[in-house]
Amino acid sequence: MAFCQAQLKVAAGLRASAPAQAKDEHESRRGVLQVGAMLLGGSQPSWASLDGVPDVGDLYAGRKRYAPKIVDGYKSLKASGAVEDDWLSNLPKMRKAMDKWGALQRQDVVPDKISRTLLKDSAAFEKAAKTKDFSSTMKAFQAYLEDLPTAGPGGSGKLNLSDPLAPP
Repeated sequence: MAFCQAQLKVAAGLRASAPAQAKDEHESRRGVLQVGAMLLGGSQPSWASLDGVPDVGDLYAGRKRYAPKIVDGYKSLKASGAVEDDWLSNLPKMRKAMDKWGALQRQDVVPDKISRTLLKDSAAFEKAAKTKDFSSTMKAFQAYLEDLPTAGPGGSGKLNLSDPLAPP
């Protein structure tokens, strides 16, 4: 154990003496923690990447990053009452957010039935939106919302359309 602590101190010293490439102190602490975890025989911490099954923290970060884009796109579409060219210019961002949120709903390490269904739903939504048919676009979005899981490893994947950061 003392050897690992010594290695961690050496790694921290090397990191501190290297040119400051980290944007903030948090990134340098993260690097020291990763080195420490690897020296202790563990793998990278779960927050280091989104590999594996998403947990509560991953879903919270995803909800914070992707849900507002999805909900804002939906609200602007619904408010206009038609699929307009102005709204279509923001469709790629909304589709990407829908894809990422859908991928976070997986219940296994690899894409599973749930995440693949949500990816197909977002593709169908984009296809319907490009036809500029408002009713089919809304139906495709509703199908996406219905296919979001109510429970999973990280919690509910459903979107709250009145407050995107709060789970329903």
